[in-house]
Amino acid sequence: MNNTTIEDYTKAIELEPNNAALYINRGDEYCKNDDYNRAIDDYNKAIKLDPNNADFYEKRGWTYFVKCDYELAIADFTEAIKLDPNNVSKYFQRGWTYCEKGDYELAIADFTEVIKLEPDEASGYNDRGRVYYEKGYYELAIADYNEAIKLDPNDDFKYSQRGWAYLDKGAQQRGWAYLDKGDYDLAIADFTEAIKLKPDERFGYNARGVVYCEKGDYELAIADCNEAIKLEPDAAASYNYRGNVYFKKGDYELAIADYNEAIKLEPNDAYGYNNRGKVYCEKGDYELAIADYNEAIKLEPDAADFYNYRGIVYSDKGDYELAIADYNEAIKLKPDDADFYNYRGKAYFKKGDYDLAIADLTEAIKLEPNTALFYNNRGKAYCEKGDYELAIADATEAVKLDPDNANYKNNLECAKRRGG
Repeated sequence: MNNTTIEDYTKAIELEPNNAALYINRGDEYCKNDDYNRAIDDYNKAIKLDPNNADFYEKRGWTYFVKCDYELAIADFTEAIKLDPNNVSKYFQRGWTYCEKGDYELAIADFTEVIKLEPDEASGYNDRGRVYYEKGYYELAIADYNEAIKLDPNDDFKYSQRGWAYLDKGAQQRGWAYLDKGDYDLAIADFTEAIKLKPDERFGYNARGVVYCEKGDYELAIADCNEAIKLEPDAAASYNYRGNVYFKKGDYELAIADYNEAIKLEPNDAYGYNNRGKVYCEKGDYELAIADYNEAIKLEPDAADFYNYRGIVYSDKGDYELAIADYNEAIKLKPDDADFYNYRGKAYFKKGDYDLAIADLTEAIKLEPNTALFYNNRGKAYCEKGDYELAIADATEAVKLDPDNANYKNNLECAKRRGG
């Protein structure tokens, strides 16, 4: 802590107790030292002395933001904007705060105001694009990133962001199983441009490797991950990414080796354990998988996916009650995830609790009405109950949504035979 400066301001305040700027300066020093409560006390005094200074509210708002007191931060930024409505930094800060709260529409409104005030600056478009991306509005995100890149073509980060938008747009529109090759190629082009601008940083290689992996170009993905590791051998993320590629290739031992290295580098990162647990599960090493998911959950107890993955392992082991308990927790944490209901429904089905299975699969369909798998699974439950008309209706819908799936066709024929 820079006590000398703080002590100097304290002495100055004793001589000039009505000087708002001195409280602001001392508050800034407290902020630099992460002493946010004392900083806020000083900003309070400054605002009391000069209640019409927009910058004072902005400083206090930023301090509240750092403390995660978002409502208080927004109140201060709003007051700052009221006093100085043409100052873009205040809209930026309120926009970021809204984004942290998940109030994306309000964040978009603030970044739109930034763009209105400074239409020739890239930052407003970039930040609004990030919010559109978070909401899943990938076309709008790409449009904003295009404008940001046009205004600032030498910023590699903007190419990377646009690349992620192209990547996730493909995932959203066609699903991971049916890749939109055009959008993935655009993502690769952007990450390649990012690499060109900053060839000595790993991030572009990692990102491009992810896209190659999703396209099934595993060797190219591994090559990019290798380059990322060469540039920054102590970055756990690169080993995780390469491990993911090996996992998709079916090279489980190489995947485990990479996840081991990621865990060694970042032992408190839950995702290394989560990733390794998936491989162990695929190999049938259920106890090792459960141990990894236990560790992941210990590190991030509010991560719904980790409970879901552990539930899958328990289900594969035949421990359906433990599986259902994990699915319950996943659903409690993330009630709008259709997959969790599907997995719990499957566990109930395996237990012979067909009504509970049907209830869960019905909820999954309600959340994702165009997913063939959910109709297929509910149809099987209806069939086991002897409700053949409902079974045939669901199996027919599954085939309609995924006409090339031989398993769904077989289930439809089976339901027709049993109901005949």
